[in-house]
Amino acid sequence: MNSRSLSLQLQSVIFKNDIASIEKLIFSLKQSSALAIENGNIGKIVYRIGDCSPEALIGDPSTWCRNFSDSSLAVTYEFFNENLGHGGGQNRLAQNSTADILGIINPDVVASPRLISILCNEFDDPSVGIAEASQIPMEHPKDYDLVTRETSFASGCCLFIDRLLFEKLDGFDHESFFMYCDDVDLSWRVRLENRKIVFCPQAVVYHDHRIGKNSELEVSGAEFLYSALGGIMLAYKWGRKDIAEKNLKYLRSESMYTKAVEEFDIIVKDTGLPEVVVGAEKVRIFTPSGFANYRWTN
Repeated sequence: MNSRSLSLQLQSVIFKNDIASIEKLIFSLKQSSALAIENGNIGKIVYRIGDCSPEALIGDPSTWCRNFSDSSLAVTYEFFNENLGHGGGQNRLAQNSTADILGIINPDVVASPRLISILCNEFDDPSVGIAEASQIPMEHPKDYDLVTRETSFASGCCLFIDRLLFEKLDGFDHESFFMYCDDVDLSWRVRLENRKIVFCPQAVVYHDHRIGKNSELEVSGAEFLYSALGGIMLAYKWGRKDIAEKNLKYLRSESMYTKAVEEFDIIVKDTGLPEVVVGAEKVRIFTPSGFANYRWTN
C-alpha cells in the first residue's frame, strides 16, 4: 500500500454518549488529519458516526456535520434507529466504503496529533493487517514483541485495518458478539490470513477510563455483562469448549452474572453456538487473564 495515496475512513458507534466528548474527539481528529495530509501520508479522510441510541443524539445532523467538517476531515452522522451493537454498527458504517483503510475508534477518546500519520504508515508493509494505537493513561496490558511490535490481538478502542481485508472477513462477527471480544475475534481471523497485528506505542489516544475509590478500574454495566458473555462465545468459536463450559458453569453459580447467562441462553436458542473456526489452534491464545500473554493484570 502506498502511504502517499491512501484514503481513510474513521468510524465510531455511539449509544447515548456525551455530545461534548464526541465533539472533543472530532477536534482532535481534525488536528491529526491536517497533520497527516500536510505530511503527505494520506489524501482524503472522512469520519462517520453511527448512532445506536433510542433517540437521535444530534437534532440537526446536516448543520452539525457541516459545522464540524473542514478541508482535512469530512464528518457524517447516521441515526440507525436500532441498537446494532458495536460490531453491527461498525459493519453498517463500513458498507460501501471505498477508503483504503478503516479506522475503528471509540467515541470516548482523544486523538494525539500524530495518531493518523503513524497508524497509516504501518500499511506501507503489505503484511500488516491491523495497526493498533496505544492508550493512556492506562495502556492495555497485553504483551507485544518489543522488536517487531506484533501482538496477538488489537483492542477495538482504536485500530486501523486494511478495508479490503475487513470486507474479505465480513467485518466484525456481530451475530456472536454484541459488544466486547469482537475485536479479539476479528484480530485472530486477520492473523489466520497471515496478516500481522502491530502495536504502535507512539500512536496515542487518551481513553477515558475511570478509577474507583479503591483504585480499581470502574466497569460499566454493559461492559460487565457483555465481556463475560463475549468471553464464553469466543471460547466456543475458537475451539475451547472446555474453557467455555467451565466459565459458563461459574457464571451460572454467581447471581451477579444472571443477566449474562440469560442473554447467552437466548442466543443459543435463537441462533445456536458459532461454528468452530477452522485452524483456530494456529492463532488462538487463552490464558488465565484473558486472550493474550499479559505484562501485568489489573
